[in-house]
Amino acid sequence: MASYNKVILMGRIGKDPVVQEVNGKKMVRFRLATSNVQYNPQENRFETVSTDWHTIVVWGERAERLAQTVKKGDLVLVEGQLRSREWEGQDGQKRYAVEVVADTYRKVLSAKGTGQDMAQEVEPPAFEDDAPIDSSLSNNESIDDLPEGNTKDDLPF
Repeated sequence: MASYNKVILMGRIGKDPVVQEVNGKKMVRFRLATSNVQYNPQENRFETVSTDWHTIVVWGERAERLAQTVKKGDLVLVEGQLRSREWEGQDGQKRYAVEVVADTYRKVLSAKGTGQDMAQEVEPPAFEDDAPIDSSLSNNESIDDLPEGNTKDDLPF
């Protein structure tokens, strides 16, 4: 049975990211706040109902670039995979964490004072290892151009 592990989050950074070195590799770990909002018709506005905090981990050159390009309060879009890990704390108790290991991130511009997020996104410089997930379709091909036997119904979305 096939499985798929993909997380997409957009939220605000809780604290300035700081680069650390772990086993000889650069790493940034930061918290990202996402809010659940609900429309309040009496006041004709959206209100935050709850806020969730997510731990995001970025490795390598991306970690260094992220620490240089974003700061506390910035709105970012993060794509990655969920990872769980466990370790033994100093008190001998087992500890568990679930983190999002980010593949990509984008800083999203926000219109000052309006609370409205603009459609523009600021993308970090391209990385050599960035590649399309499915290279079997080029940008000029459509789903209708798939080889015989593959139909729109065969796709998982």
